Amino acid sequence: SIMLSNEPKMSICRRLTMEERNGYLLCGHGSCLEIYNLTTAGSKTSIRLLPGEDIHRIQNCEGGVLVLGERSMTYVSDAQLFNEDRKADVPASIYFDDHPLDVTVFDNTQQVALLFGTYSVALYDYEVSPLKLTMKQHVRSERFALILSSILVSSSWDDLVVIAGTMDGEILVTVPSTGPVIRAKFEGHRGMIFGLDLCKDRLYSIADDRCLCVWDAKILDSVPTDSACVKVIKKLDAQFGHAARPYSICHDSDGNIYTAGDDEIVCKWIVEDDCLKMLYQKEVQAGSIRAIRVVDEKLCIASGSGALATVPVNELAEDFEVRCTSIPDLRAFARMRDRIQCLQENSCDEFQRGIRSLARSPLYVTSPIILAYIGDMFCHFFIDERCVWLKCEFGSHILSVTICEKFALVYQTDRTGVLLDVANQETIAVLDFSGILSSYGMKSHIKITSMALIMVEQSMFIMVGTVSGHVFFAKFAANSTDVSMASTRKLNACFEAKAINQVRNYNENIFLLGSNGVLVLCKYDANSSVEVISAGPACPWLRGFTPCSFSPDNKFIFGFHARNFYVVDVRNGDTLCTVPCGGIHRQWYFTFCDNYDVLREGEVRLHRATFDFLRKGSIVSIDLYLKRLPFLEHCVHRTQVVGVCLLDETDETIRAITIGADYFIRFSQMQWKTGAWSILLSLYNPSAPTCVRSSSLPFGGCVIIAGGEKGTVTAWMVGTKALEDGNSYTVRSALYQRSGSSARVVDLDVTQVSNNQHLSAVSYADGQIERLNLYVDEDRGVRLEKEIRYPVLASPNLSIFSKVATWTDVDGTVYLCAASTSGNLFLWKSAEKPEPICTIFVERCGLSALAFLCEGTQRWLAVGSESGTVTVFAIHGATLEKLTTLTYHSATITGVAIQLNGKELQVLSVALDCRFAAYSIDLNTKQASFLHAVPLDVRDPSSLLVTKVPCDFGIIRWPRGQSALRIAAITSEMPLPLRPPTPLIQVSSPTPSEVRFKSPPYIFPPPTSPSSLNEFDPALLREYILRDAILKQQLRIDELSIICGEPKKNSAGKKSGVTLSIDLPSPITRTILGIPSPPPTETEPIGFQFFVVAIASVLVFIFMTYIYVKGFVSSH
Repeated sequence: SIMLSNEPKMSICRRLTMEERNGYLLCGHGSCLEIYNLTTAGSKTSIRLLPGEDIHRIQNCEGGVLVLGERSMTYVSDAQLFNEDRKADVPASIYFDDHPLDVTVFDNTQQVALLFGTYSVALYDYEVSPLKLTMKQHVRSERFALILSSILVSSSWDDLVVIAGTMDGEILVTVPSTGPVIRAKFEGHRGMIFGLDLCKDRLYSIADDRCLCVWDAKILDSVPTDSACVKVIKKLDAQFGHAARPYSICHDSDGNIYTAGDDEIVCKWIVEDDCLKMLYQKEVQAGSIRAIRVVDEKLCIASGSGALATVPVNELAEDFEVRCTSIPDLRAFARMRDRIQCLQENSCDEFQRGIRSLARSPLYVTSPIILAYIGDMFCHFFIDERCVWLKCEFGSHILSVTICEKFALVYQTDRTGVLLDVANQETIAVLDFSGILSSYGMKSHIKITSMALIMVEQSMFIMVGTVSGHVFFAKFAANSTDVSMASTRKLNACFEAKAINQVRNYNENIFLLGSNGVLVLCKYDANSSVEVISAGPACPWLRGFTPCSFSPDNKFIFGFHARNFYVVDVRNGDTLCTVPCGGIHRQWYFTFCDNYDVLREGEVRLHRATFDFLRKGSIVSIDLYLKRLPFLEHCVHRTQVVGVCLLDETDETIRAITIGADYFIRFSQMQWKTGAWSILLSLYNPSAPTCVRSSSLPFGGCVIIAGGEKGTVTAWMVGTKALEDGNSYTVRSALYQRSGSSARVVDLDVTQVSNNQHLSAVSYADGQIERLNLYVDEDRGVRLEKEIRYPVLASPNLSIFSKVATWTDVDGTVYLCAASTSGNLFLWKSAEKPEPICTIFVERCGLSALAFLCEGTQRWLAVGSESGTVTVFAIHGATLEKLTTLTYHSATITGVAIQLNGKELQVLSVALDCRFAAYSIDLNTKQASFLHAVPLDVRDPSSLLVTKVPCDFGIIRWPRGQSALRIAAITSEMPLPLRPPTPLIQVSSPTPSEVRFKSPPYIFPPPTSPSSLNEFDPALLREYILRDAILKQQLRIDELSIICGEPKKNSAGKKSGVTLSIDLPSPITRTILGIPSPPPTETEPIGFQFFVVAIASVLVFIFMTYIYVKGFVSSH
């Protein structure tokens, strides 16, 4: 199918290769080939080519491209690539029994050479429309090796040179036309070769040793073929630049080399005098980078998480410019927009006499900026670099001056603070700290670091933070004196006696940043009380990060990590810039320019911020660009997606929650009609999340509960406003840590028992289930407590409860169902205490998936197992009735779902065989039927989400065009047997014309096709094909893949047909052909074998002891 869209789509499949054709970027995204027009902001066309396979290679050829999958190859013409107005047939594919690694097309010939992963090269004559291959020559190297990367150099078969990087760390050169002999070898790596690149007579390579090597490759112009010795080439240079495996390498027109890999960093290199030199490093933050390529002077970056980004190569330079200003006897400085105000030790300026220090407005303030020159008992205030605006003298020594907006708080040694309105040149209030300091037993002076003011009706509320980690606040009217300050121990405990770096009022909320890395969100109410809404690490993904200030719009936090200064986007965890400056203990300022968060084309190297710090008497000023990488496609998670659950859905949109191995929990929204996708909110879980559930709240929003490693359970109360603005620090959370054990949370489920209470069942890896009460209040947030009425449930026989499901009956009775790795299904009823209802043995394999459905008074359970079967039960009160067992998958079931469609129960499943299967159960006759199966584009699916939007089987969308007919559109006309005799049956292409095996290809007379789909009998057709194909060719009975069919004209004169893709293991093949299986070899019972081995061991021991004793006696 072909889809055209300018909207960002959800990208979850791997991107492993890219190619340029006619100014377009061709990129493989799972089994889809995506075509991007980089000149029109990345508008794209998507073509699904190889279902169930990742696209590994794209090669230009005459009139189109050749696309290689894991075991197949297909041809896509330019008309299918660039003609967006018409729909095209899915191209036919050719299958191989080996992994096609690379392909080259010879000029002016209809020949191609294919390099396979087992180090063999084959020459084919090829035809297109449809694609056909005829093998002419096949050469297998004398060296048995697995190939991971390669370069094919030549314009003809006689001159073909193969450069292959092996899993053993060797780079070998062969000339296939002269035989299988290794002609040359590049030495220097230690580890698997992941990438090769040839540029200007030099060969570059990256390997598992994290090293980039360069060789002189002039030998490739004339490879010696007459010598029996292998030519060994030594490397010119090698340099390390990556912290993890590099996977991809490429070059640009200027000879610059680019490498990237698992560390999510792109390195730019150049060779000078045969020596490698790193020019630049760019952090991408989009998951493991699997492919990079320069297209139209833009570096395209594709990741295994599905992200795709582009950046002009001329912008891959330094992210900042450095200036240094040396000022003698410099004591302190402060930046006022474009100027720097300095305070010198022995200044001749009379204005600086008696001045001890400087203080200015907080870093998030853009206008007006107030600067204070502080003396012993006086203070001078400036506003926006103008002359002295206000001079004040005081009766006591000044300890600190704190500025917020147009106000300044002058704290003195007599434990009083004078609040000034600098703009209006008046005193607002006098604050008394003596009472609260005495109650805390604090005798020494305090230093105030930050403050925030809030207007409450006719009064003012002030909150200040100190170096000692104490927070003081008060409410007062204007022109008040002796205002007593207050504090709360709960709020002070959040900062662990560490300095409070910033207190800020933003959108009626108070934010506090502590030196211990914590971000505290508070709320002030009319009762003069301060409530802590949430408290946690400001940037938990940067352990040891010290937050210092917010940006003006509260979207960024900047602070220090180790000896570096960071600007971090707290919405999604991205790092905008990193500056090595020596650490937080230097005097520093950070100021933003206007439109610092606006990124337009051509403005990447625009000055957006300035970082100044004091170093050895000099002011170092760094102009920052805050460059953001422009993404064509964003990824959901940077690593593996662990689980998914539904938030809500409408007829137009669906909102879902996903958890990933990158510790993030994403709230995503997808439009059904256009497929447009966006991330609404990101939450960070300190422990790696393992499972997630959600439940809606009566007052709006939802509650999310996630289990993690180390036995942690975290709950968040997410309001509608948080989903709109995407601010994660406004979300209230609660953490439950299991005591006495750190076993990971395997699964959990939640059910609502009242308006403000939910009951959660949590299964742990040590085989126990705990019940947690989840209390939700709109004002106080969320709270998790262990339910003490219910005892801990333990699984027998050292097994684990792999899945749990809980629900509440109409009468308020709570039921709990658990699937065990021992193959048992448990059911409890909980009124006041849990009562075991029944235990059902399902099968000998462990149970791995569980789904529950309630429709009115009817309830069903579906249980998936490690054997690939799905067992369906009907719940009747306290009993379980087994309806049927569904068999299709050949691997562990990881996700199962149930839907009720009239009188039929639809069961959907996914498994580790990367297949999606659908079944139907007639509730009247209890008969089950297999509907269809789909190969997935993702590896190791972990869960399944089903929606109620009116489309075919939930989130799987089926194109119904005549040129791409799918089985979902014709299942009512083509019944399939209850248990299909094949692991995969898929109807895809409408007009196949031949029968083909994998490799080598065999052509057979096609069987007679039915006149219509209604007369199609798949069982008879499969049997006919297998008998005719296998018996005639006398092939070895092993795993085979056959595609068969024939075009046929119906009464209307239109062509119709059907294609069957059949994968058959040996036992099923023997069953269909009627060949008896070989009798098992008769062996003795295992007990008898053990007895014989034991007797022999004892006899040997006695004999050796006799020899030793005899020798010892004879020697004495």
